[in-house]
Amino acid sequence: MKRQIILILTLVLLIVLTGGTYFAVDHYQKQKNEKAAEEAKALSLFQYDADSINAITLETPDGTFHAARNADNEWELTDQDADFAINTYYLNSVANAFANLTATRDMGEATEENKSKYGLDDPTVITCSDGTSEYTVYAGKQTATGEAYYIMVDGKSDIYLADADTYGSYLTINKNSLKYIYIYYDQNSDINAVRLERDQEVVFDISSPDEGLSWQMNAPAKGNTVNAAAMSSLLTSIKQTIVTGFGDENVTPDQYAKYGFDQPYYVLTFTQLNGNTSTYYALKYDNLKDSYVTFLDVNHGQILYIEPSYVSFLASETADMLERNLCNVTIDQVAAVDFTIDDVSAHMDIDYANQQYTVNDTVIDSNNVPASNAFMTFYDALRGLSYNSMDLNATIPSDAKPTVSITYTLLDGTKQQVDLIPIDDTTYWAIVNGKYTGYITRRYQISDRNGILPAYQSLLDILSEDAA
Repeated sequence: MKRQIILILTLVLLIVLTGGTYFAVDHYQKQKNEKAAEEAKALSLFQYDADSINAITLETPDGTFHAARNADNEWELTDQDADFAINTYYLNSVANAFANLTATRDMGEATEENKSKYGLDDPTVITCSDGTSEYTVYAGKQTATGEAYYIMVDGKSDIYLADADTYGSYLTINKNSLKYIYIYYDQNSDINAVRLERDQEVVFDISSPDEGLSWQMNAPAKGNTVNAAAMSSLLTSIKQTIVTGFGDENVTPDQYAKYGFDQPYYVLTFTQLNGNTSTYYALKYDNLKDSYVTFLDVNHGQILYIEPSYVSFLASETADMLERNLCNVTIDQVAAVDFTIDDVSAHMDIDYANQQYTVNDTVIDSNNVPASNAFMTFYDALRGLSYNSMDLNATIPSDAKPTVSITYTLLDGTKQQVDLIPIDDTTYWAIVNGKYTGYITRRYQISDRNGILPAYQSLLDILSEDAA
């Protein structure tokens, strides 16, 4: 009996000790959590709604800049002497970055000694305002490890650390940070003309007479058909070209030689529908070795550095901007085709809407699938006749005669004609609608296995079998 009583008392004591330990640990954890919450609260320096910010003042090593949202809710500099276009995206990021400013550590009281020690005696100052309240950050030096910056805020007497990854880009603001980073300044107005010169020769001069619906080549291959897809790609590249860094500013023409821009290797000019014309000079570069291309924004006198990947269009050739086909007429646009190739001639009537074709008075009914397919193969070969190279300076002998002539009569009665004048046994000068295009076409497109003549012969063979 005595033994049982001792056992019971031992169990009771163990329960009491265990419960006491639990409550002690629980109390300690609560205190720890409360302390952590208090510390976190103390490190939350201020908060605001980023969308409500309508003015930002930046006191930087390069001067003080004031920006405000205009009637269109876009950021603009309000300083009358501002001489550069503003990076609106960056200002939006500034407003968002400090909306919940949280420090990583409290470094203690901001004594004059400490402010001098941490670079806060002459800080960069960022003030965001919503029109009612102002939220100001004072930024000093970066820590020795590079992980944080020393900062202060209005209303608090201590110095804090702010994470470099989160806030660093906005605590080290300078004039270049505020500059617009695209070469295409007004994104709301489309480009309607663009010209590229390389080594003092025109690569292309292209413009649109109808606000970008169509494009025409003005030089060097005037009148040749512009490739719409290539033009779209070029315009996209220009619009998306981003400046990597900024060099000297306010560069005037008398200083061009100092930077090598008295004889620029590249000259890019584009005009927008709003009438603005932008001109950029660029120095010669090695795409494999150079990490950036040096540009001069002529309009603003600003040296720019741009990664080669953004401006690959500088390597474009005239041919890259042109249609490859000598006459790109789709079959649904055509009423008839006449051609002479060497000693072979033919006339074809086309009624694509009803899938009926006539070849030298032989009618191909829409139900004749083999013949219809053979006709389409032939037409694709004919329409696919393209140039292989260009020679814009060629002189064609006055007595030279074409040995290949193809005439398309369109549904509206107009005609498109391609003539090929032999240069030698394998190449031709291409004449389109009576004008030398600068195009050189090779013979294989006519006579090789997939060329025009074999396709025409296959069509005739099928028609002969049907007639038999």
